[in-house]
Amino acid sequence: MTTEMNLIKKHADDYFNRVINDVSDSERFISYVRRNAIRYVKSADKIVFFERMALQIKIRYDRHLLHCSLYDMCSCRFATFYEGVLFVLQEELNKLENSLLPTDFKSFERENINISLKKIVNKINDLELGNVLDYGVFVKEIEELKDYYYLNKKIWNQLLIGKLTEMLGRKMVSVALCKEIITLVNDVCPSILIKELE
Repeated sequence: MTTEMNLIKKHADDYFNRVINDVSDSERFISYVRRNAIRYVKSADKIVFFERMALQIKIRYDRHLLHCSLYDMCSCRFATFYEGVLFVLQEELNKLENSLLPTDFKSFERENINISLKKIVNKINDLELGNVLDYGVFVKEIEELKDYYYLNKKIWNQLLIGKLTEMLGRKMVSVALCKEIITLVNDVCPSILIKELE
């Protein structure tokens, strides 16, 4: 499953690198991006593609602004290009977000779950439980969940429960910690979790 997600991001990166230097007109660039996104059927996959393209543009834009002397005078064509592309990409993402099925993750759900998972990781770090369990592996497992939001909620839930069960079996986490993770995620997105560990 990670492979599929990485393939979308890899495709976006490859495509971006191939066309960014050939197109100086934002409308033409957006038309290329839209045309290329057609290969993905699911809105969730298109969102991954558009988000990755927006990230690449934002990186270039930020890098450009560090050295741009024309930006303050509103005469930088590169800044205008990046701003135009970012605006349209955000509009595309908003449209795609509205077309998601109820079983797909909305961006605010992803964001809130990420915040909840980060709280758990920080709590473990603060309590210095990292000395007891393999903290690096735990963090990697939790971080990896963020790469699977393109899956529908039910499958993501099964993946979360599977990861927690596996970590529980390897004695990396306690039942109490597993329940806390489930509770935090359930508070954010109550429709996705089933209480399989109770």
